[in-house]
Amino acid sequence: MNHSDKHKIISEQYADLIIKDYKSNPLLQQEEIEAINIIDDNYAVVYVPLQVVERDSINKYGYNSFPFCYTLTASIENESINILQNRTLPSLGLKGENVLIGIVDTGIDYTNPAFLNEDGTSRIVSIWDQTINEEECVNVFHYGCVYSKQDINEALKSVDPLQHVATMDTIGQGTILAGVAGGSSDLGNKFSGIATNSEYVVVKLKPAKEAIREFFLIPEDRICYQENDIMLGVKYLISVAQEVNRPIAICIALGTNQGGHAGVGKLSDMLSSFSQNPGVSIVIAGGNEANGRNHYEGRVNPSGGYTTVELMVGKSRPSFCMEVWGSPNSGTMIHVISPSGEEFTTSSPNDYVSRRLDFPEDDTTIWLNNILLEPDTNDELILFRFRTPTEGIWRFQVSTNTSYQSNFNIWLPIRYFLSSDTYFLDSSSNITIVSPGNSILPITVSAYDLQSGNIYNDSSRGFSRINIIKPDCAAPGVNLKAPFLNHRYVYGSGTGLSAAYLTGIAALFLEWGITNGNLLTMTTINIKNYLIQSANRNQFIDYPNNIWGFGAVNIYNTFDI
Repeated sequence: MNHSDKHKIISEQYADLIIKDYKSNPLLQQEEIEAINIIDDNYAVVYVPLQVVERDSINKYGYNSFPFCYTLTASIENESINILQNRTLPSLGLKGENVLIGIVDTGIDYTNPAFLNEDGTSRIVSIWDQTINEEECVNVFHYGCVYSKQDINEALKSVDPLQHVATMDTIGQGTILAGVAGGSSDLGNKFSGIATNSEYVVVKLKPAKEAIREFFLIPEDRICYQENDIMLGVKYLISVAQEVNRPIAICIALGTNQGGHAGVGKLSDMLSSFSQNPGVSIVIAGGNEANGRNHYEGRVNPSGGYTTVELMVGKSRPSFCMEVWGSPNSGTMIHVISPSGEEFTTSSPNDYVSRRLDFPEDDTTIWLNNILLEPDTNDELILFRFRTPTEGIWRFQVSTNTSYQSNFNIWLPIRYFLSSDTYFLDSSSNITIVSPGNSILPITVSAYDLQSGNIYNDSSRGFSRINIIKPDCAAPGVNLKAPFLNHRYVYGSGTGLSAAYLTGIAALFLEWGITNGNLLTMTTINIKNYLIQSANRNQFIDYPNNIWGFGAVNIYNTFDI
């Protein structure tokens, strides 16, 4: 990419596409592709003028070329609980020495004492802020601004640090994650992170472009990040760790309901690949969708004709996407009945079509894509994009052309992207792990309440759609105290918190294995196996299961304390 093309990365006049096998992919021969930004040997991002991306462009570029839309997996619950939350593990003699913690999220409040050494210097090795694009900035991947530890320390000496290092977490989740994983002890406020001697590499993601939000009908007021920025963020974390020759524990506390929930796809493939690298740990939040009523699990018995799925659309008439995933060669067909009784049947199961459906009496438009062989999963996908669907119960009669029983799953967007009064009447809380939590090799974590011992009520359930065991384990994720903006502390809940907690534990493993020389080839897979072997398990519950995975994390059992 040359200098004149850099503005296309952040310009709202260009749409982003992620191309797999870019060196040989024929899509790169399309004349409208004006710039390319290489992620790694497998993936690249290309930028095309916005006017060439239309509603039916999925057929042209492929569904898996469009960046998926991700959001946060932690929430602030309470700011007044006063319980001791010192999470260091002194009897282990491990504090994350010489280990990096990687955060790709909303950024970090680098001025917060939780991220300072006792002498007032920063514990942050570098920050890549994708939202700052000044001409004088040092950047990577041709956008954003990189701040080094030296930059941060110079800023901390000044009266107004932000005049020198302008990056700041304005949302708070990144600061919370970093604090839970490794924040410095603050006994006066009854707080400590886990890996308190670790250091940080942080990426602040830029918001998703309006083009991709509009394409997938994400509400304007929702926090949303796009997949290629996350992938480049992860790549940056790995590159810094390699540059300073230190192990890194990476926390991914973002999720989406897009995709086949089968552990494959662009970001999932990248995370699984890095999970095999010595000195790298990747922990992913499983999501908080168990009670979202946004998943339907069904089957079609040929003798029964069809299965009826009922979807309630609320008064707000939200625009949204709905994905129907079937088995290969199942020939899924769907007969749509609107609340007013208008009807339409999706095309022949042998067609690969994109079409617009208008329901005049309901003042509703649906864009439909029937994808016989979705490239990442090799499964059938029918994608509905509803524009202001009318209020009431929509019915979908699902049938197949097979002579055997066929299973299918339907997902609405992650609950945060959807109005609360839009849901399946007969929903299933199973298979609600969000992506990339279905990735095969990384550690996927659910959340539980350390005080009561109960699973967090909203913690997403597994397994994956193709029966991969997810989550792998559960970690504390209810009412965890954490540093926040303006040097305050808050209490948060959700699998984002449990992912941060487990990332801190992973940093201790990396210290024991690599810094201390006990297992110099330690990978995410090794750490996962240690956690599984040592997990707490209830004698009255069968494991692994789709709620707890292999059990609740117990690092003391690992080291036989």
